[in-house]
Amino acid sequence: MQQRKPRLGLFGGSFDPIHMGHLAIARAAQNQYQLEQIHFITAQQNPHKPSVLDARKRHQLVEIALQQELYFLPNDLELNRSAPSYSSETISSYQALCPDHDLYWLMGADAFSTLASWNNSAKFAEIDIIVYPRGNQATETPSFLSQDKVHFLEMPEIAISSSGIRDLVMNPPNDLEDKLKNLVPEGIKSFLTEYYK
Repeated sequence: MQQRKPRLGLFGGSFDPIHMGHLAIARAAQNQYQLEQIHFITAQQNPHKPSVLDARKRHQLVEIALQQELYFLPNDLELNRSAPSYSSETISSYQALCPDHDLYWLMGADAFSTLASWNNSAKFAEIDIIVYPRGNQATETPSFLSQDKVHFLEMPEIAISSSGIRDLVMNPPNDLEDKLKNLVPEGIKSFLTEYYK
């Protein structure tokens, strides 16, 4: 009987900033699909939306947020390439770096619904995709993907957004500390008020 390859989760994003929702999604994906590790890959520049914060600062926040996590690792691979950051190129890099792993890409249903328009989207047919619920988006699988390689994460939609956190920090209420308590990892709180002015 052939032994199953270890599974590596790839979670790409702007992380502008990273928040508890990202961690909850990663934990659910790890548990439901037996992922050995999940790499949080900070985008240099998301081709679909501009970032507010500089890429290196966003990645620094990811590193701090994951310090206490055993199975979640920050990865700056996209920061070392020229912008914009294309996921297809990242998949190719991981296929070369980790040929002994099965790769699982995590993405929201909103991104999944537009996947056919992404740069070299056919690259996604070579790996597995884990789709998490996002904004009641339709989750019909594009024709170029194999249905058995697309997995829908079973979890409630996370009501936390990076844009909501930025708005909160840039227009701080008196109880900002309390409001951030369940939104972002403890270690990055003090950086948010400095970085998002």
